[in-house]
Amino acid sequence: MKKFLLIAGLSGLLMAGCGDDDDGGTVVDASQRDARVGDGGMVVDSSMNMADAEADAEVIIGCGNLAEAETAGSMNTNNTTATAQMLAGPGSYRGELQAGNDVDMYAINVATPGTLMRFVGNSTPGNMVDINLNVFSLGAGGLDRYAAQPLENGARRDVFFPRAGRYFVAIEDQRSFDGTPPTVSAPGTFCYQLVISAQPAPTPTLLTVPAAGATTTMTHSVGANGALGFYRVAGTPDTAVVVNAAAQAATQSAVPADDTRYPDVDTIVTLWDPARNVVLNQNDDVVPADVGVTGNTNSNLAQVLSRAGDVWIIVDHFTLRNEDAAAGGAAGGLQTDVTLTLERPIAAATLPFTDATHTLTAATAARWYLVNQAPNSRVTAALDGSTGNLTDVGVALVDGEGGFIGDDAQGAATATVTGSPLSDRTLVLVAPFDDLIKPAAGVTGAYSVNISAVAGCAAIAGATAPTAGQLVMNEVLFDPDSAVATGDSNKDGVVDVQDDEFVELVNTSAGTLDLGGVSLADGEGTTMGPRFTFTCGTTLAAGASAVVFGGGRPTGTFGAAEVFTGNLSLICGTMTNRSLCLSNNVMESVILSSATGATLSTFAFTGLNNNPNTAYVRCASATPANAAACDMGTNLVLHNTIPTVTARFSPGTKVAGGNFP
Repeated sequence: MKKFLLIAGLSGLLMAGCGDDDDGGTVVDASQRDARVGDGGMVVDSSMNMADAEADAEVIIGCGNLAEAETAGSMNTNNTTATAQMLAGPGSYRGELQAGNDVDMYAINVATPGTLMRFVGNSTPGNMVDINLNVFSLGAGGLDRYAAQPLENGARRDVFFPRAGRYFVAIEDQRSFDGTPPTVSAPGTFCYQLVISAQPAPTPTLLTVPAAGATTTMTHSVGANGALGFYRVAGTPDTAVVVNAAAQAATQSAVPADDTRYPDVDTIVTLWDPARNVVLNQNDDVVPADVGVTGNTNSNLAQVLSRAGDVWIIVDHFTLRNEDAAAGGAAGGLQTDVTLTLERPIAAATLPFTDATHTLTAATAARWYLVNQAPNSRVTAALDGSTGNLTDVGVALVDGEGGFIGDDAQGAATATVTGSPLSDRTLVLVAPFDDLIKPAAGVTGAYSVNISAVAGCAAIAGATAPTAGQLVMNEVLFDPDSAVATGDSNKDGVVDVQDDEFVELVNTSAGTLDLGGVSLADGEGTTMGPRFTFTCGTTLAAGASAVVFGGGRPTGTFGAAEVFTGNLSLICGTMTNRSLCLSNNVMESVILSSATGATLSTFAFTGLNNNPNTAYVRCASATPANAAACDMGTNLVLHNTIPTVTARFSPGTKVAGGNFP
């Protein structure tokens, strides 16, 4: 079955790549290998350990007596460990590529989120034709690529760093080496210069979010060096935004047999929260070499904004090449623009909902619907494209954060998909597969879609609903510290008084529990409903743990625990957003309820410190002797007051370390 492709680690929905690789899609993740940088993208193997790489610098006489870092072989080899020399920051650097070392690897630290830097590649010291530059980070989710650009001699490349931290820079002479560097007979043959400079902070252009079902279109002009586009929308809670960046078509008369020369017209779109320095969503769509004579790509993503505040839209036309000067662009430097479309999905708040009015066209190659449905239910979307002679049609359920719910579906003329919402704002995507980018002649695009709700959760074989005492709230953080080192419990690099709140649950029963419909509520606001509800199909094995954070983007692992974030948009204080909304000003409680509304357990704040800046955990005694005396006890103890324990929390793991059970 064909799939709507999802870039691993980027949470971006590929619209130009709907279908398999032959349909124009490329999946980039940390498990792929043997992809050439010269083919439009760099694949970094998950086995490479940058932190453990040994220094392997040498003095290159022909490159200005400056040390450079080398790789110990090809970056695309399964067992390669790469050397990454740390750059001091903005400045001028020289290096040399040598036989057996076709990629030079550098590391650079970015101290401030939202930093804009300019990279200039100059190969005139040697005889290289052009430099291929990749800038990327290796996060917990795999590869985050922020630039992949063939740089002609002396060309510049602007790179926006949405997060602080360490990034890696890879340099390759694309055309001369192309994966197999020639034998170098003399030093200085393949010298290059890399100049890095800090740029002023960008000022984004304000865009107005259109009415439901409407679109706003504007053109982002791309200069000779792939100028970035910075835009912003004034987000309000639960505003759903769809961003589509469509590159103008680039063609060439023929594709050589070796597939090394073809038009590269690729875009990447990033949604960034500047107040919290968090990447909300990111979509990278790369044109593969087998596209042929057409290289027109779209990067399309959808996001439900969970809180108020500005959201930046960063458009990066990150590959600009056309090696056929006779086909509408100068050889080695394609000039093109990006059409940026801002769309608000069609509201389908009341189910069942039927739409037989809207159509798919060349200008609107996809339609989105916003559904308000509780996580402890299911949604079915049935699509019929036969009236519009759509022969390969698809429908998908997408969570408000951009991730797929269950699987996608397609058929000759009809498709149906069912899934359980991960939050109370679910997106339904309707799109044809074969005719997504360029609708075929005679295709009208007419369709009908029916979206309906399925009450309750389906039973899960081998699992039972929890009863009182079987699901224990073992650790609760209702007042995170304000410092990153001691307050960032979800490890997303941002301290937030709501996002870093968490509740740790442990299955104390002897069997697997069905958590579908089980909810958490704050005791102060129970009349407003639960703050979090487990989605249908969620299970927890005997002795295992689960952690529910207020929000943010939990990063890395938390022992062997299942990790969740607040998924219901309710009023918390003066804001409507998704959070656990635990209050340390009004000493309340956390109430855990079953799918039927019965109370399973209560974690009362009565008698506790109302400003602890640390989590409370259950210990065997109010004055435990050590960490081993904690977890699953009857006394609530401040985490960092336990003897020999300095950490303020341990979500998903035991206080003494190690996983549950």
